[in-house]
Amino acid sequence: MLAMSFFTATACDPCENEGPVEHKSPDGAWKVVVFERGCGATVGPNVQMSVLPSSKPLPNDAGNAFVIDSNHGASALQYVYVDWTSNNSIRITYPSNARVAKQEKRVGSVDVTYVSK
Repeated sequence: MLAMSFFTATACDPCENEGPVEHKSPDGAWKVVVFERGCGATVGPNVQMSVLPSSKPLPNDAGNAFVIDSNHGASALQYVYVDWTSNNSIRITYPSNARVAKQEKRVGSVDVTYVSK
């Protein structure tokens, strides 16, 4: 029984998604959720995005579409914008000096384009 308790405690994910903001598609079928993923003191400022059906909650996972960080403080991450250009297309604008860790061009039936400025 002690081994089972130890396994359960070590299998827990120390990260959590913080401050989610939703942007729904024009037809309301999809949403982009913008959030920061906090993992304690070892992870600096980051912005992550997940594209999900509107009825689905944000899972406690990393973003499925886009992940950037501040590149050791070089980037102001508050300047990230989401624009739905149609029911199934979004444009994400982000600072050119941010460090990109993930950049998917399609999630489900939603096309994603990126503009760095």
